[in-house]
Parts: sequence; C-alpha cells; structure tokens
Amino acid sequence: MSEDIIGKVLDKADLDSFQFVSTKYFHNRFVKVKMNHIGEDTKMIGEVISIEAVNPYFEKPTIIRYVEEQDENIALQSLYLAKVKPIVLIQDGQFKDIDFPPSPGTNVIKADESDVSKALGLEG
Repeated sequence: MSEDIIGKVLDKADLDSFQFVSTKYFHNRFVKVKMNHIGEDTKMIGEVISIEAVNPYFEKPTIIRYVEEQDENIALQSLYLAKVKPIVLIQDGQFKDIDFPPSPGTNVIKADESDVSKALGLEG
C-alpha cells in the first residue's frame, strides 16, 4: 500500500508543535510522521492547526510590478507551511508519551482513519 506523502518536516521541531512544508495543496486535518529514530514501528499522529501559503517569488514587494496580470505560472511556485500539534505517539500498537520531536526532513503522511480513531480515543 503506497502512502500519501504530503510534505517534509522542517527544522526546529519540538514536543509541542512542528512545521512541515508541502509543494502541493492538501486538506488533511490529521497527519502521521514515522518516528523510526525511536523505533521501527513507531509513528506520531498530529493535528494540522494552521496552514500558510508563501511564494518565494514575492519575498520582495518590488517584484510585483514586473508580474504580468495574465501570468498564472507564478502561483505554481507557492509553498504551503503547516503547523502540527502532536496528539500521540504509537509504538507497536501502544500509546507512548511524546518525549522526542520528529526529525527534520522526515516525510509527513496522510494519517489513516484507524490511526486517527486510536489517537482520539474513538476506538474501543
């Protein structure tokens, strides 16, 4: 089964939150990050709490005057920065305390419905 990779964890992740960057639009409320540095079958489930669109092309406001109104290709250079609040760490099917943040550069994946149910305590 292929996993739906959304983006990559950015630097400066901590226990309370982390950010990731995506080159494409996504609408996932819950995400998963494999925590292989802790254990082979370990994953963190988190909730996306904010998303921000940025475009490096427009870092300098003076560039805007050179953009033709009909040029839609510039929007393709947009990046999406998301902030995630970790909910739970699942290791070998067991909940663990989150005591280490995800590693920068790790893939952020769409969370499976079963993982979200477990993380939110909706599964008996």
